[in-house]
Amino acid sequence: IAWAPNRAKNVSVIQNNEEMFKIATLFDQDSEFSGGGIIEIPVGSRKAIKSNDDTYFIFYVIDGVLEVTISHNTFVAKKGCSFEVPMGNFYQFENIHNNSVKLFFVQAKYVVVEPSDDAFDSE
Repeated sequence: IAWAPNRAKNVSVIQNNEEMFKIATLFDQDSEFSGGGIIEIPVGSRKAIKSNDDTYFIFYVIDGVLEVTISHNTFVAKKGCSFEVPMGNFYQFENIHNNSVKLFFVQAKYVVVEPSDDAFDSE
């Protein structure tokens, strides 16, 4: 229910020919439909283009300057900016400055809950 700096539960480094970033999971107790964390993108690196399908994201730029591409729209976000990635889009982040980028994010997945048979019982 709370998070302190440098106390992330799970930290993963994603590195390949197309991208390099670190993701720290902070809030994922109910990860089947929501979560949050910190993404760090080093100087000259990016988070490669990806589809978010049925997941909605909100990002807040803690530090740095990045170029954000959401489907066919590209813009620059810097420290203090926030933006969303609605469901059904492709998105990419690229660090375009000389400092690391640090983003806080919250995600929510579209989940269909099927009512149980007990929900229709009147007694």
